[in-house]
Amino acid sequence: MNGLAVQLDYSVNTTDTPSEALFQQWTNTLNECVACCGNICVRIVSSEEMSQLNAKFRDKQGLTNVLSFEADTRNIPPQVLLENEELRDLLGDIAICADVVASESIAQNKLKEAHWAHLFVHGVLHLCGYDHIDDSDATVMENLETQILLAMGYAAPYCDINEITTRVS
Repeated sequence: MNGLAVQLDYSVNTTDTPSEALFQQWTNTLNECVACCGNICVRIVSSEEMSQLNAKFRDKQGLTNVLSFEADTRNIPPQVLLENEELRDLLGDIAICADVVASESIAQNKLKEAHWAHLFVHGVLHLCGYDHIDDSDATVMENLETQILLAMGYAAPYCDINEITTRVS
């Protein structure tokens, strides 16, 4: 497999989420910027579902904007993996909460589309092995997120909040 492939699962009915075409554009840019290969499923979830995921998998109460779940194929029989390329190449799943993206965009004075792109990139980078647990890792991940978002045509996500409202031309 070459590059990343993304499958979308919209579990919420809203016209306020990015289109499949926009996710594909973002994936194309990621493929130009990151040497990571595999299949990813992105699920757009409700506040209720995100709260449940956060409690079950992170033991944290309440909402968060994005969660990444690395694929664990250790218990899948080798023959099944050999016969199923999509499963064999699975990097993992990402859940993005539509309600949180909408509210954070307003609260942080960000373009909603740019915030969606940032959370998508953030989730994908986690599946590609990046993390932000310690300061040095956070710096590496944030710099890469910034590079990718600039390549997508958005403002740097970690700059002054007032600068984020305009797209980079």
